[in-house]
Amino acid sequence: MEPFGNEEYYFFRKTTCADLLLCSTVNMEVSTVVTLIFQGAKQIYEAVQQVKDNKTQSSRLSDRINAVINPLMPYIENPEQIRSTLKLALNNLLTCIEEAKSFISGFSDSNWFIKIFNNGNHKKEFEDLNRRLLECSNDLNLGLNVSQIFDHKQDEHDQKADLCSIDVEDLAQRMLNAQQEEFRKQYTQIDELLQIRFLSFRKQLKNDIEKAKDDGLAKQKRQVEEKFQHLKISISDLVFEDRVGFGSFADVYRGTWKSQSKTVAIKHIRINHLHYNVEQSFCDELGLMYRLRDDNIINVLGACMEPNYYAIVIEYMPLGSVFNVKLNTPFAWPDRWSIALQMAKGINYLHVLNPPILHRDIKSMNFLLAKRFDDLIVKVCDFGLSEIKQESARQSKVTDNRTVGSLPWKAPELFTKGGSHTVKSDIYSLGITFWELTSRELPYQEYADDVMILAQVTNGKRLDIPLDTPDSYRSIITIAWDQNPEKRPLCFELIKLIDEAKTTDNNASTLVSSNVVEQQHKEKEKDEYIEQLSADETSPFQKAYSHLVSVTIDRAFA
Repeated sequence: MEPFGNEEYYFFRKTTCADLLLCSTVNMEVSTVVTLIFQGAKQIYEAVQQVKDNKTQSSRLSDRINAVINPLMPYIENPEQIRSTLKLALNNLLTCIEEAKSFISGFSDSNWFIKIFNNGNHKKEFEDLNRRLLECSNDLNLGLNVSQIFDHKQDEHDQKADLCSIDVEDLAQRMLNAQQEEFRKQYTQIDELLQIRFLSFRKQLKNDIEKAKDDGLAKQKRQVEEKFQHLKISISDLVFEDRVGFGSFADVYRGTWKSQSKTVAIKHIRINHLHYNVEQSFCDELGLMYRLRDDNIINVLGACMEPNYYAIVIEYMPLGSVFNVKLNTPFAWPDRWSIALQMAKGINYLHVLNPPILHRDIKSMNFLLAKRFDDLIVKVCDFGLSEIKQESARQSKVTDNRTVGSLPWKAPELFTKGGSHTVKSDIYSLGITFWELTSRELPYQEYADDVMILAQVTNGKRLDIPLDTPDSYRSIITIAWDQNPEKRPLCFELIKLIDEAKTTDNNASTLVSSNVVEQQHKEKEKDEYIEQLSADETSPFQKAYSHLVSVTIDRAFA
């Protein structure tokens, strides 16, 4: 596609930022508009010095802009002399100059040669800019000899000069280099795909041979493949793009499902081979996940099961996980209430199924975000596939130190003998995740050792809830992570509590009292004072403090 062909340039011209500038200059001071005009003209002159091609036409356009604006010089110091009828004409001139600057700068950027290859001397685009500049000059009525400034014979000469100046050999070599770079980027992926296709052919041959040798085994494998057929997506039908996430058992890529022209997320599972029984279980769980449909559950679209390659294809959520967003963007309290409510609704959907589905790994990383108009949409992911996760852990090791384990979200009863996952252990994890929303931190991140976290949790110690948290939200967190599983609400009860609190606390973000702020300030001063005393190893306080820490740790592990 030509970068600035007839329709393309029309669209470019109509949607450029200069048009936005025109909207803003309606009420702008005249002196400011005139100043911006001269600044734009100077920037165009500087841009012309950098262009790689079409230099003659670019230089001519720059000269004509300077000729048009020179009579405006006195108005910089005396803007009151400008007639009110000329304000719109000045705004139009500024818009034209901004577009000319953007257009000319394109001949010096990293892809300038592609523009020249696609559209040569850009005759029509230069003609359009010169025509509009001429119209601006006539509207301003500055007494210029426009027929001399805008000489069409000069334009024809400039167009031919720019065509003759194109270095064909250099341009062809640059296009070749760009193509080679593109091929180089795709080479690794193509090489991997070819290897996978080779393994796929080999597997097919082995299956055919096994069928001839053992009809019973072949029948079993055929049954698995038939069960999986409606979910199967060939790896050749997927284009892998950026890696957007990773977890304990899979790497997540943004990609395209070519046959559906759809942007998707591809979860490449870190396993090389699945035993027949595990593969059958994988198909069963995948089939169940595929059938689940709810506003707050991630949609599973299909999966790849190629030799030595397993991946799940799910809908793409462009904002990423709640974990990533909460660290970078402070949520307003209405958004936090909405996110908490949708989290609870998603988990509730899983819990009320017959039989119930336990998530087992609830944390902020496993809730994904998208935006629909002005509303945040939250969807639960990474439920099920327990055998696959175990198999992935057995076959691979995650060495990326940014990977976050799940222990800080685990309920205390799971660390007791015979402890097992229940709907109530999911509720506990949901309570920790609600805490993440108000603190914007990772739970127990001050502890480097999992043993210390384990000691805190099993002894009934909980995270400090920020002082500016609304009381109703604080209560919901507290009841959700209660030490006694029986005292934790079920998910549908949690939804009711959030709904009621959300209604009464819709202005929760403004409820921080001066007393709370003062208390936070005092706590900070106290911590700084303790830290200062602790730094002095000779002080009696340091000795007493060290003894107190030692006793506290001994009691935690007693």
